[in-house]
Amino acid sequence: MKLNMALVIDTGYIDVLNTTFDGVACYYVTAVYKDSLNPGSILCEPHSDTMCVHYSSDIPEKNEAQVRIFPNPVSDVLNIESDEPFTGIEVFNFVGESIYSQSFPGTNDITIPMKDRATGIYLLKIRSVKGIILRKVIKN
Repeated sequence: MKLNMALVIDTGYIDVLNTTFDGVACYYVTAVYKDSLNPGSILCEPHSDTMCVHYSSDIPEKNEAQVRIFPNPVSDVLNIESDEPFTGIEVFNFVGESIYSQSFPGTNDITIPMKDRATGIYLLKIRSVKGIILRKVIKN
């Protein structure tokens, strides 16, 4: 398969691949020089190296738990629900200070009181059996 037959005069190259199928793209690296003895002439060496790139159009999505956080923005109580059990949660304020932390053996829902928290942006760090999930919450 020939993707691009145009001469590339650069040290780097980005090719646009047809992503409807998997395959291999091979590139022949050749040195091209201007002939200093004959102005206007170009010297081209035979290809010196072949580079083949294997590519796949099927890139799996990261498999993380589906988490629902509501209401967001929050005023009084923040609700967190998940399809998979989570084992802990931590809330950080805008400057990175932990303002709430709780661990538990595994639950699919939790409520966090936010009524007495300052207005602003908070970061939730949710620990689940599949890893750590980070989400942004806005407090009104």
